[in-house]
Amino acid sequence: MREPNVFPQYLRAPSPTREPVPAERWEFYTWLARSMSGGRQCRVEQPSHSLYLTIEEMKGEPSRILDITGGPPVTGGGPMLWIVDLATNQYHLLRDIFLLHVAEMCARWLESSKQGRIVILLPLRPPATSLFWLPLDKYANGGANSRLAVVSADGDGLYGTDVDPREFARRQVSSTDSLAAQLTARVVRKIGHYDFGSREEPHCARYFFETEQAEREIGELVVQWAREHIQPHAPDGTFTLISHGRQSDRFHDAVSGAAAALECDFLPVHDESELPHRGDVSGPAAIVFNVVHTARTFHRVVETLRERGVPLAPRALTVLTTDSQLKLRRDGLPLDKLCGPYDRRKVAQSDCPQCLLGLPHTPPRSESQTTIRAHDMWHIFLRSAWRKEGFGPRGQVRYGWIPDMGDIFDKFGGWIAYKVAALLETLNLHRDVVLVCPREPHIQKLTATLGILLQNRQVTVEVPRDVLDSSHLNRVLSRRTGEDWYRQLSHLGRRHYNNVVMIDEFTSSHTTARAMLRLLRERFDLDPAAYIPVLDLSRQVSVAGVPTYPLYRLPHPRGAR
Repeated sequence: MREPNVFPQYLRAPSPTREPVPAERWEFYTWLARSMSGGRQCRVEQPSHSLYLTIEEMKGEPSRILDITGGPPVTGGGPMLWIVDLATNQYHLLRDIFLLHVAEMCARWLESSKQGRIVILLPLRPPATSLFWLPLDKYANGGANSRLAVVSADGDGLYGTDVDPREFARRQVSSTDSLAAQLTARVVRKIGHYDFGSREEPHCARYFFETEQAEREIGELVVQWAREHIQPHAPDGTFTLISHGRQSDRFHDAVSGAAAALECDFLPVHDESELPHRGDVSGPAAIVFNVVHTARTFHRVVETLRERGVPLAPRALTVLTTDSQLKLRRDGLPLDKLCGPYDRRKVAQSDCPQCLLGLPHTPPRSESQTTIRAHDMWHIFLRSAWRKEGFGPRGQVRYGWIPDMGDIFDKFGGWIAYKVAALLETLNLHRDVVLVCPREPHIQKLTATLGILLQNRQVTVEVPRDVLDSSHLNRVLSRRTGEDWYRQLSHLGRRHYNNVVMIDEFTSSHTTARAMLRLLRERFDLDPAAYIPVLDLSRQVSVAGVPTYPLYRLPHPRGAR
């Protein structure tokens, strides 16, 4: 049997320019090709540089991918494997319509090449609602004879192949710098009234920093840290990972997963009463903290373990810190950190403005209130720019002075997106949700941030403002049927998809919401489950029967004095 020809293409999107293909990707392509060919030798034509789309092309011309790749490779009549590598990109930046064009390109090649196979590598598998699957439907059966594999970075999608998913995932691990940047992007600064400190020194904090959305990044960074700093110094490579964190189940899960990858023992510690004794651990103990606020907790844990005869690894680790003055060393044991320090705005309870107002404390680990408290919303308003209203329905009176939602999303978008995600989960709409919004820059910022938190569980459809403003909708739509947003909604309409949510930055008259609803119901037979404006200045509680769930309501419709 002839050796398969292998043609990898390394795609970066969005990217401002082309980049050299990292050497580790070349090694990965060779390993993957041989693994998928039953161990046979393969002729791999290694790419020297990436193919790329700029952020402007990604937004306005996603079909440019067809020109940039130069079309599918020519098979020459023999067996061939085409590797389309998008795995090193951040999933939330890969627009759904771009993924559709990638899928169409691959489907055309599969149709024309009867001996060819394709592997599409992605950071995450697209949700079932994604247009990505539409052209690939007849090839994506996952059977042993399938000519298509769509594989995420953790190896999901390798069924029907001879590739070891664990080895695949290990070879996919991003660089430390890349993972650290992704972890930082997923740290959510939550605003509230948080109770911290001891009985002797009670204090409150304005902010709480949440890492529960970064389970994968934490796990992979712990693996890299342990391989570099712990394993080389452990007798026979034997050691125990100890995770330390209160009410942090997903953090403990992340460290547990790291321990499984490292093939070492693992002990979760939720408070100091659970710290182990000498006989509970194998080899030295490497402590991983969820957060270190002050040196006292770190020192106390280290001292307790030493008193109990537990041998310690040469370093400890914390995911984040909140004290810029923290001394990251105790009796010769250095404490490494993954991110921070972050300022909590700590204040003694006797001086806390919220305590003086009698406001209750905010639960740090849950969003018991899906809306935003007035105290927190005005905290945001007073720290953001104000301007004349710039977007909105045609013919409506514009506000002369309103909060700049773009500036708000730049400064506080992580927490606002977190609140939207919590609301979607409360409404049981968080899985494979389709968000429909106007194509306007401010709401695009929010949906992009929401994509970071929801990862691959959403599809966003952006409807052009001129379509929403049209008084002759059918006439306008008859000329727009080839546009990407129209194709997305048509696909959902044919499936009678009901997990659709309309979202916008703010509303005062529900004019935009009614326009979106009219479009969805009359043209695509889609009935949204909810409408979520971040800021609601209207006096209405629903839009034509669709319930409205604003994060903050302040009735002040257009024209009110």
